[in-house]
Formats: sequence, structure tokens, C-alpha cells
Amino acid sequence: MNERNTVFKIVKAIESEFENVIAYAHFDGNGPMTYTWWTICISNWELYYSKEFKEFCKQWYEKAKKRGLKLLFCYCTPLEKNLLELAEKNNLIMNFDHMG
Repeated sequence: MNERNTVFKIVKAIESEFENVIAYAHFDGNGPMTYTWWTICISNWELYYSKEFKEFCKQWYEKAKKRGLKLLFCYCTPLEKNLLELAEKNNLIMNFDHMG
């Protein structure tokens, strides 16, 4: 399974396991992109700090490490401008089926 598929699977899992959340992801890194990771964003502040989500993240960190992936889970407000910019760069992973 390639990296994008794995990250998409995480995004879908977030939205299926937790209510009232929008999840999306993008590839990111430091300025020169010598250190990179996948940023996985969720839109629910309370969920982000919950024990259940911390356990969810821990499980995915372990799975990702085995695949050589680096993950960063964070709380982010899904602003249309930012999502559009990521999509235009072909750097947005989102579960559009969940939205409609």
C-alpha cells in the first residue's frame, strides 16, 4: 500500500470512528523538505484532546512507523482557501464521500 493510500485510510477511519469531525491530510516538511511528514488534520478541538483520539493516534503511529511513514496529527479549521490551495497542488487527501 503506498503512502497516500495509507493516509487516506487514516482520514476515513477518523471520520467513521468519531462523530462531528472533518479530517484531511497533506504532505509537509521543513523549508528545504529534507525532513518530511504527513500532516493529518481534524476539525474538532474537543476530540483532538480526548483520550480516545490519543489512543487512535498511538495505534496509527505504530502502524505508520512500520511502513516508514512519519505522521503529525493536529487540530485545524478546514478553511476553503487552504483546502483549495492544497488541492491545486495535488496535495490534499480528503474523504469526499463523507461530505455528501
